[in-house]
Amino acid sequence: MFNHGTGQDKLTRILRWVARIWGAIIIVITTLIFLGEILFPHTEGPYPFYENLMPLSLLISVLGLAIAWRWEIRGGVITIVFSLVNLALYWGIRGVGRGLAMVVLITMPVVIPGILFLICGLRSSEKHQTSST
Repeated sequence: MFNHGTGQDKLTRILRWVARIWGAIIIVITTLIFLGEILFPHTEGPYPFYENLMPLSLLISVLGLAIAWRWEIRGGVITIVFSLVNLALYWGIRGVGRGLAMVVLITMPVVIPGILFLICGLRSSEKHQTSST
């Protein structure tokens, strides 16, 4: 059941690689979007500073996916927390409505690998604790 070299079960390894591949795709897409926004801005005129908080929270959430490659629990928690912050910011700024459902749909592809990383980290730490006792 366990891999003799690492002490990880097969399900944990599969979930970890699903999270890594999915997370890598999200990181690449997010990087392309932010580079495109920097190189070819489409906004005209100034807009309120708080409008930057939602994309910033989503960016930090995606950075959590990168952190999770090394520290699964920390990165997973960062991803989940800042995705929830993103939803709370939208709800606080724009209110509940059809747009909130769209933000949830945009946020879910980021949250899911974060949850998978968190699960893998917790499963690995449980296996490590039970094997060392």
